[in-house]
Amino acid sequence: MFRRTAFLLLIVICPRTGLLANDPPTAQEVATTVSNLWIAQEFVELESYVTNLYATYSNYVPAILASVFHDSIYLGKLSSAANKLARVQAAVDRDPEGFTAEFKDFLTELISETQRESDMHTRMGTTPEALQSNASPQTVRSVWGTTLLPQINILFYAPATNAP
Repeated sequence: MFRRTAFLLLIVICPRTGLLANDPPTAQEVATTVSNLWIAQEFVELESYVTNLYATYSNYVPAILASVFHDSIYLGKLSSAANKLARVQAAVDRDPEGFTAEFKDFLTELISETQRESDMHTRMGTTPEALQSNASPQTVRSVWGTTLLPQINILFYAPATNAP
């Protein structure tokens, strides 16, 4: 009887103490949190969420993709965003069956879009430093409104898996 009681107490206690909190949030939780914070214009909270998510789960595909959003929109670091997208593409190339066709399509488009934007800034003579100094979620939000950016949309299709 004692063993069974102790085991039941452990199950009840662990979730409350956060001992089981080592698992990353589901891909759906990441997508919903990022999109809700973006729509609500909670930019500081969104930056904190994405920064902490990536710092904690840097190999987790939803965290990598959320960080791509942060790098491109908040920081103007398109090369960093492109490098992270390349990590995810490498994971897709290693295990194509582990990713849906929709996700692969979104990823291909986001990679192309990031490259087009980078090329455009190069043609315009915009230095990375100038791009970074002008990066602003408020500016992007004022242009896009409540429409979800491609960097957010892809999160809804991301698998809960790791990338190298």
